Amino acid sequence: MQILAGQATKQRGLCLLMLIIAFHSAAVQSATARIAVAANFSATAQALAAEFSARSGHTIELATGATGLLYAQITRGAPFDVFMAADRSRPARLADEGYADSDSLFIYAHGRLAYWVRKKYPVPPLVELLRTEGSIIALANPTLAPYGVAAKALINVKGGHKPVSKLVFGENVSSAFSLVASGNAQAGLVAYAQLLQYEIAPREYLLIPASDHPPIVQATIITRHGSNNAAARAFHRYVSSDAGRLMIETAGYGLPPKANGYE
Repeated sequence: MQILAGQATKQRGLCLLMLIIAFHSAAVQSATARIAVAANFSATAQALAAEFSARSGHTIELATGATGLLYAQITRGAPFDVFMAADRSRPARLADEGYADSDSLFIYAHGRLAYWVRKKYPVPPLVELLRTEGSIIALANPTLAPYGVAAKALINVKGGHKPVSKLVFGENVSSAFSLVASGNAQAGLVAYAQLLQYEIAPREYLLIPASDHPPIVQATIITRHGSNNAAARAFHRYVSSDAGRLMIETAGYGLPPKANGYE
């Protein structure tokens, strides 16, 4: 009986040891990555991160904001592993300045700009609203946000550089969207993806032809901080996978040629 009891104790100890080893192995294989994401892409990044985490076991933490502010934070030492910008110039600058891996730079989406007039049908032409005194149009800050650059260029053309309407600037395109949604602006130049995300009725907005404004070329790069982070590199690859590209396109973005993706 004592021999049997001793064997049972050894078996329990062996099982416990195997559980500890398995837990330790899983902890070593999984990792956490922090992703800096342009405000327009926030919802899509959340969906990508959730699907990626379910498949890989890695954890993805997202921080969103204006592309210009996120770029500045990375140059000041913010511990982001991947930068998903709303332009290509700032990720490229990070690489040139030694803050990111130039080989990991690729375009993940082409942004689409939309003209949204809340609860007014039919949508009045943008030219008409620009020439109407007392009207308020929201857009992202052009000094910080690429969507703001595109919106301001469009206004300069449509409004002849001197619109009569009042322009109000959000820090990023999400802030511009909020100004319209809250009624603080009657119209806004926002991301098409935001309108799809919040299921805004198509009769309330017009999709701006891409030829009417500077292209919104959204690029991503692995930062110096994330160069040895397995989760960061795996997520970065997932963005350019067939599954990732489908999610991005469904969210309302244009796609670059697949060969553009980082392998």
